[in-house]
Amino acid sequence: MSAPVLSAPLLGGRVLELSPEASGRAWRLAVTQLDGRERRQVGGFDLTPDEIPLFLVTVQAIAAYVADATPAVRQDEAA
Repeated sequence: MSAPVLSAPLLGGRVLELSPEASGRAWRLAVTQLDGRERRQVGGFDLTPDEIPLFLVTVQAIAAYVADATPAVRQDEAA
């Protein structure tokens, strides 16, 4: 796998990284755990160039849903 072209920090010492696959026909979106100098991939998947637009629309839909969602508060917790 190639070096990441995009990297975004997440919580808990993790980063979200986008890297081109060595074949040049796909992209790898991976969640990597950073522990000092140690790095290990804890999740991820490959995307073909044709799938990237659908993936981006899906991420936008998830972000819009989460932004509009309000956590339910139980009555006993509100007091």
